[in-house]
Amino acid sequence: MVDENTQIMAARPLPVGHQLLWYEIEEILGQGGFGITYLAMDTNLNRKVAIKEYLPTIFAYRNQDFTVSPLTGDHDQNYNWGLSSFLNEARTLAQFRHRNVVQVHTVFENHNTAYMVMEYELGDSLSRLIPKQRDQLDQVFFENLLFPVLDGLQDIHNAGFIHRDIKPANIYLRSDGSPVLIDFGSARQTSQQDTGEMTTLISQGYTPLEQYSSNFGDQGPWTDIYSFAASVYHGITGKRPVDALNRSAGLLAGKEDSLVPLSTMGLSNYSPVFLSALDRAMMLKPDERPQTLTQWRSLFAGEQIAGSPIAEQTLVQPSSFAASESLNDTREFVGIDRDLTSPGDSRNTVSKPAATKKKSAALPLAGAAVLLVALGAGGWWYTQNPAGNVQTGAQLTQERVAKLPRPGTALSVVGPTERLEAELSDLKSMNTIYQQALAIDKDSQPALDGIAYLVSQYARLAESPIVMADEASRARLSNELSGLVNIDPQAARLVEQLQATPTVKFASLSTLLNKENLTGKEQQKLLAGLVALQGSEKQAAQKDDRVIALSNRFRESIVKNLEAGNFDQAARMIEVAQLINPDDSSLDILKRHLEGRG
Repeated sequence: MVDENTQIMAARPLPVGHQLLWYEIEEILGQGGFGITYLAMDTNLNRKVAIKEYLPTIFAYRNQDFTVSPLTGDHDQNYNWGLSSFLNEARTLAQFRHRNVVQVHTVFENHNTAYMVMEYELGDSLSRLIPKQRDQLDQVFFENLLFPVLDGLQDIHNAGFIHRDIKPANIYLRSDGSPVLIDFGSARQTSQQDTGEMTTLISQGYTPLEQYSSNFGDQGPWTDIYSFAASVYHGITGKRPVDALNRSAGLLAGKEDSLVPLSTMGLSNYSPVFLSALDRAMMLKPDERPQTLTQWRSLFAGEQIAGSPIAEQTLVQPSSFAASESLNDTREFVGIDRDLTSPGDSRNTVSKPAATKKKSAALPLAGAAVLLVALGAGGWWYTQNPAGNVQTGAQLTQERVAKLPRPGTALSVVGPTERLEAELSDLKSMNTIYQQALAIDKDSQPALDGIAYLVSQYARLAESPIVMADEASRARLSNELSGLVNIDPQAARLVEQLQATPTVKFASLSTLLNKENLTGKEQQKLLAGLVALQGSEKQAAQKDDRVIALSNRFRESIVKNLEAGNFDQAARMIEVAQLINPDDSSLDILKRHLEGRG
């Protein structure tokens, strides 16, 4: 329980003089939503160091004894996933030795959180130098800053990481004038597309569009390239660049890009090639930027790379939710006492915005059935374990699970509700862009088409058993749609639909539960129906021998996948099994095992 005292302490930094192992806190250097950076004295080696503390205040708080805890039990997963990621990234970054990238000395756990110990650099940040010395900053200055840091950043990219928060405040100029890139607290592996709360890593003006929402494309080296170019843009012009969201909103309304290209400013003390390379790096569409640092360097050398020229800047549209359209129609849920044929069909008639080349990393929820599809062939076991021949195996205990293989890197088992939250957040970002465009031009056809497409996606989510079974999700979806009722008439119908209480009868699932062999579509129907049950109907299902047997088969199949080293498969199956019986404590044991907490 978080009481008033702990809430007051929530974001409080460690006090000056506090001892962390042999490090003594001397000063607070900076604080953000995911952590605090301190200046400390290494009393062993008698040198100053910078220490980054993992403290995500959006889902954690500091206790009075200085330990850190998740806000509630519901935040355990996010907190532990972030902690594991923080530790893994620090250990990886500590392997690099490059003069122009901050050196990570070590990482350790204390106070139920983690601390990254880094080299403390004497000097000043680019953000402080710009207002004080902008008239003295020229092309030679920026070349001496840019290219050495690119050398160091190349090592990071080669290892599969991106910085994700390059901005003038994180580009440091030592007292000898040499540059160094600092603060890798937001770094992520490029193969790891984030969802949920951990995606909120925004520095307005420097953050590219794909960091606002995965619907605009994956993150990768091109993400850092945009941010670095935006930082240099600020240094050259003295002004922070126009935010990517605002740029996209204006383009949606048929206006010109509100970011003025450097190459059109008549900057006679900069070469056209240098300015054009920066302009190309700040294209809105991720695939129109240089894709690697090597490509970007070639532009500074006057070479050409494939892609659209700067003059052909095009509007970035959200990528389509194509994955959901390949699924069986989830409107055929068994036992749902209302007509689902409208407005769900709208998704087949709305003109969709153009998709980017890179597919979205988000997993749309076209009902719980999408999770079954994710399990792949053989992921369900009904045909192998027909009713009446259930093999439940040995009792699942903590001791038994402890003997099972464990992945080398802890996995994050994200439940369907969290996936739904992630998709709603993505849609909200898109909603903001279209609303901004309509504020500029209320008749903007691209924006109106975008809103229609958004409503069709909200309609799809409204049919999800997750939404039907969860009042809070229905309320959030209804709230998102309320701002669209005056723009799209279908939004008003959806709000009315969400405010009605859906009814799913457990008795209607008996035929499927009694059947010995189910087709893939029947499996989807059964799972969707079980997920959508509420109240007494849900309680009746969880006491039913057939549903218990179903849960047992899932549990044993998860164990077999762990024994075979199929860790990703096991993680996905845990997500599905928790849909059937969220109170099954054995699933929590398996989940903690995969996440490295068992």
